Amino acid sequence: MANERADRAARLAPALQNHRTTKTKEKSMAKELNAPSQQALVTSFTIKPEDVTGTQITYRYDTMPGNQPNAYGNTVFIWQTSQVFIPVSTQPAHSQIVQNNQPNGSSIFQGLSVSSESYLVAFAVGNSVKNIVAAVFVPSTDSNQPPYDPVQAPSILVTNKGSTSVSFSYAMPAGMTPQADGDWVGLWQGQTEAVLYNMPATWFVQLGSNNNAGNFGINLSSGNIQRGVTYTLGYFKGGYAQSNPKQTTLAASTTFVG
Repeated sequence: MANERADRAARLAPALQNHRTTKTKEKSMAKELNAPSQQALVTSFTIKPEDVTGTQITYRYDTMPGNQPNAYGNTVFIWQTSQVFIPVSTQPAHSQIVQNNQPNGSSIFQGLSVSSESYLVAFAVGNSVKNIVAAVFVPSTDSNQPPYDPVQAPSILVTNKGSTSVSFSYAMPAGMTPQADGDWVGLWQGQTEAVLYNMPATWFVQLGSNNNAGNFGINLSSGNIQRGVTYTLGYFKGGYAQSNPKQTTLAASTTFVG
């Protein structure tokens, strides 16, 4: 069982995030890749062993600053499955919209009949499984393991910045297909994460890959990355459009200085 868990962790390593806030400070990597120091924020979703009973599951969420979970349709989905990949083609056994508009808090999924089998519980920043940004695997009682830790969580980090382009790495839970799901990334000039829900991006691009984790970039259509100016990248889980893409699906961000 220990080897099975190790194999699972190795497969999911790109999508795992232990902390809601991270900071890149490795000078050797920054010099090699021209990657700036940055402050990253991600959506967090957790379930503890004692949170799972025969009739309910308690979950905790810590979403992006400015999020309004109920108004934006943030939804929790449950599947009875032995897989840690999001089974997007299978109808969830249960779903529940988050009931309040605070960006962080906890809620109880009641009225369930939770058997001894394994489950996958996922958090979405919209009302579709395509909006899933984090997930927790709850193993069967026979495995004698706590819910999978760390959870599958989103991330975005700058890997390189040029005068007219920014490259980044990204990760979403296993099973997500960013291009098909309409995922997009925006870049804001002179702004922090506080404006990502309401101010249009200075530049933006649709994710051009269906890999749940990988590398992509934004080529600036005009202007350049200015020295000493603050920039913020935001990853949005769905809602891409050629004009006015949906901004309520924010999953993760990272802020850096040009």
